Amino acid sequence: MGLNAETLSAYLNVECTGLLGADVLSEFDYIFDISKGILTVSSEEIESEGESLPLSEFMGIPIVTVQIKGSQYNMFFDTGAQISYLQDSSITEFQQMDALTDFYPGFGEFETKTYAVPMTFANVHTTLQCGTLPELLGMTLAMGGTQGILGNEILLERTVRYFPRRSLLCL
Repeated sequence: MGLNAETLSAYLNVECTGLLGADVLSEFDYIFDISKGILTVSSEEIESEGESLPLSEFMGIPIVTVQIKGSQYNMFFDTGAQISYLQDSSITEFQQMDALTDFYPGFGEFETKTYAVPMTFANVHTTLQCGTLPELLGMTLAMGGTQGILGNEILLERTVRYFPRRSLLCL
């Protein structure tokens, strides 16, 4: 899709030599503890703690269900996305934040307005910065039955346990 290590490095402003895909990453259990600078990766099952959220998937991409203003939305869980995305007209009802430049592999850079969107995951409440994808990218979400992308900002506020082999996310 036109993405190589050089292009990826330019987008991220960090030198990269490659990109690991879900085919490799889904073989392990993870604990993300960003506040302590710790990532635990295990081939053994790690005990689940916190609010458990079942995950479904589409073509190997995990999907989590969130509640926004009393409505349920299915969102791809993408640890590579710097912000979250919501492809719904209701996004403009939330407090606007700064615009942001992002990129998507195979598509390139784009700019999006962002909004502070309150979300609920089981009994966990948070507010995440959400943008909207360009129309062409946004249409791809519908193929997976999703309305958005849950980005890695969710990892910054808490310890997150991610168990792709068991289709489980614990907040």
